[in-house]
Amino acid sequence: MATVGSKDEPATTTQGVAGHADSADGRDAAVTLNVAGPGVAASIIRLTNAISMRLEEEVKTSSASGSRAEAAAFKQRYDYLSAQVSRAEGQIHSRMTWLLHFNGLLFVALAFLKSSPAGDGRNVEVMVPWLVHFLLGALPLAGLGITLSGWLGIRGAISQLKYLGRQYAQDVQRFAHENRWPAPFGDSRALWYGTAPVQLLLAALCLLWAWLLAHRIWPDATEAYSTLFLHALSAFPARVFGGA
Repeated sequence: MATVGSKDEPATTTQGVAGHADSADGRDAAVTLNVAGPGVAASIIRLTNAISMRLEEEVKTSSASGSRAEAAAFKQRYDYLSAQVSRAEGQIHSRMTWLLHFNGLLFVALAFLKSSPAGDGRNVEVMVPWLVHFLLGALPLAGLGITLSGWLGIRGAISQLKYLGRQYAQDVQRFAHENRWPAPFGDSRALWYGTAPVQLLLAALCLLWAWLLAHRIWPDATEAYSTLFLHALSAFPARVFGGA
């Protein structure tokens, strides 16, 4: 019995020492946490605030970068549309220029032939009579064809301007208005004011060449109708504004 008791007693003593040591460690940890708790909480708060500020800065930076990228994309689209508008207007200008040059040369040639009849000796020295008669009919026909072809080309450039206007209104107009960027070609009225005189002039040229061609084919009927038209035109101001 003494032997058993002597074996159990050291075990009991050892367990008591271990439990006492654990209790001491727990009290020390509790004391440490109690002492360091406010400092750790403050550190955690500062760390949380720093992370929040950093995230906000990153969000702002990302937003600013996105805004700059968006503005750059709109600016690129605006520049591209402006260049295309300038190209279409340049096409109208160049086509109108060479069209007027051709018409001027044809009118000069026709006036030269009409001022020197086919049987005139001065004209015979330059060309034979049949060629004069041919050119008197061919020049109005050539003038009408050249004017119509040039008019179609100008109409194509005007259609391109209208298409670019729709693209501008769809893609860039709102952003350009907010940033006060000027419209590349103005509004619809500016487009009409810029293209209507060109088309009216081309229509007048086509009518003139058609009249000259009809005068060559049906001279008597054309002169009769032309005389009536001129008399009516001359009488129109008198009827409107009064007078004899």
